[in-house]
Amino acid sequence: KRIYLNTEDPETLLHELLHASVTAKIVNHYAGKTTPEVSQAVANLEELMAQWMEQEEDLSGLTAEQRLAYRDALRQVNAELSNPGRIRSQNQAAALDEFLAWNLSNQELIKIAQQTEVRNPLVRVVKRALVALKNLIWGRNNGPMVRSDMYSALRFNASVLINATPTLQSRAVDVSRAQSVGYGNSDR
Repeated sequence: KRIYLNTEDPETLLHELLHASVTAKIVNHYAGKTTPEVSQAVANLEELMAQWMEQEEDLSGLTAEQRLAYRDALRQVNAELSNPGRIRSQNQAAALDEFLAWNLSNQELIKIAQQTEVRNPLVRVVKRALVALKNLIWGRNNGPMVRSDMYSALRFNASVLINATPTLQSRAVDVSRAQSVGYGNSDR
């Protein structure tokens, strides 16, 4: 993949690298060609995006820079969701991709996400279990910190997408297409 940038801004580079890393996996999920792990990560990201989009109702506790970044990102996500030139699943994939890239690359949005608790009850239950396990192994004041903020959830689910490998079936289909006479034949 090639990324062409007309800026030296590291945020833009990171944003585009995130797209390069996860777009195909998100699109494949909406096309029904994915693994259970990727499907679960996309479902988790959809829940996080829904919660994030609801934050628009109360931006009073944010700085002016954070409000501006949030509104810019929200505008882009909404534009992807309502693109009339694509089918609904393609719009959902593009919107989720933008949501993830914006919230993992923009410093102001990262600050907001770090302060936002995930509302999903399962996340809270898992956090309590992890805290209990951490206390059992390392003691109350030692060991790794267990978080349930939106930024941590975004990073975890993005890492699942980034580290997901193609399925054996998808690899076999690609290989058979490449070796097929019907796929491309040249006398050269």
